[in-house]
Amino acid sequence: MATSKLTPISTKKFDHMLNNNFCVNALKRDMSEEMFLEKRKEFLQSGDGGIILYCQSVHKEESLFDDEFCIMTEESRNQNDGKVFKKIPLICDFLKIKTISLPSFLEKNGFIINKI
Repeated sequence: MATSKLTPISTKKFDHMLNNNFCVNALKRDMSEEMFLEKRKEFLQSGDGGIILYCQSVHKEESLFDDEFCIMTEESRNQNDGKVFKKIPLICDFLKIKTISLPSFLEKNGFIINKI
């Protein structure tokens, strides 16, 4: 599915979350409304934005996957990159979508990881 065709389940609710919950308010306050709207557009067109839109729509519609549905990411929850929008794990926490790291996923599925 092309990310340009993804739309949130509730556009008004998702817009509110983008403007208030998914952004780093301290950084948002330091920019003009036009600059924020440009950063918001960039986020929605980015891989992170596409992942969030896709997972929100699948997570809400596919109750069959609720127990195992998650996003695999290596991002930490530390907001240390200076970007206006929060990292995937923090956004997923807000949306109640689980995240898992690659090593945790492999371990959970029976792979043994040894350092050589």
